Amino acid sequence: MDEQQIQAQVAKNIPVDEPTVAPPADETPKDSAFDSNVELNIPNQGMEFFDYFAVSRIDRWSDESQRQVREVYRWAAQKAQSNELPDVFNQLRLLETELGIIYKPNRLQKLARWIELEKQTEAFRAQQEMIRYA
Repeated sequence: MDEQQIQAQVAKNIPVDEPTVAPPADETPKDSAFDSNVELNIPNQGMEFFDYFAVSRIDRWSDESQRQVREVYRWAAQKAQSNELPDVFNQLRLLETELGIIYKPNRLQKLARWIELEKQTEAFRAQQEMIRYA
């Protein structure tokens, strides 16, 4: 074995640290929102939630609207530590007030996007902490 072959062999054994970055929210594969078992499958609760955001009756059945409603609902229920709609609506109203979008059109889309970005930010912060204490 000559010197170059030994260098190549040694180079293969050296671990390489490559930073991992979370994929953008828009590129992650998503399951169908209709398959979810969230409480919004109960007809009255689902309708109340769509009515809160003034989603048209046609748009309620799109996969994207279903996904956004379920994401927003999960986030608000987690923050409220309750699945009761009044508690969930209170959390949503607080966030809408904070963002200044209470009476704006497309509130559902804006909230869903904000929640996606918040999740990405939390993932990045967790990665930063791992690097800091590694």
